Amino acid sequence: RKAIIAGMHARALARGAAQPGIFQRHQITTSRVDFTSPTEASGRTYFIVTTELGLDQSGVYHDRYIKVGEAWLIARREIVIEWRHAESRFGMALGKSQ
Repeated sequence: RKAIIAGMHARALARGAAQPGIFQRHQITTSRVDFTSPTEASGRTYFIVTTELGLDQSGVYHDRYIKVGEAWLIARREIVIEWRHAESRFGMALGKSQ
């Protein structure tokens, strides 16, 4: 968990998230989870991201979950960006265009 947070923080700094006037909000929308066994499931969750540009990007998380004790944890996540604003800081940080 600490490594995930550190990686997310480093990527946020790389795309200029600490500069004045910069903000971002991730909104999670529709989710679907399909249980494949008593201890495993797969799912997808759609999201949109707003920044100082307005709508910045949208996409879907494809997740695989596992049950550990009484908790369900994300074991694997694939992020698919379906649309990105041409001036998105996210694309610039990744060295990609729309």
